[in-house]
Amino acid sequence: MPTAQNHSWHAQHATSVSPVTHSDAAGRVQNRTCAILKSVYDRRMMQEKAHGGKRPGSGRKPLQEGVPTIPTMIRLTEPQRDKLKRLGGATWVRDKIDKAKEPQQ
Repeated sequence: MPTAQNHSWHAQHATSVSPVTHSDAAGRVQNRTCAILKSVYDRRMMQEKAHGGKRPGSGRKPLQEGVPTIPTMIRLTEPQRDKLKRLGGATWVRDKIDKAKEPQQ
């Protein structure tokens, strides 16, 4: 009998899969019906739907063509992080770095 947690697909196809139980290493009996239904559902969805995966033009666009970016982490207090977000985040930081003069050695 399907529970409230089952998806509607599970409820429609529950009669086609009989419950299977097994004992795990600790001797607990586990019902495998849900796992079996999920694997059947996943396989059917992959066959029916042709979406997802790599697509031309997908993904994050580069800031400048041919110039790779490097993720950098900085440590901030929570109020500093909130202020940085209000100021414009990474775009604001990059702009400040580009406009700053190099220190004299």
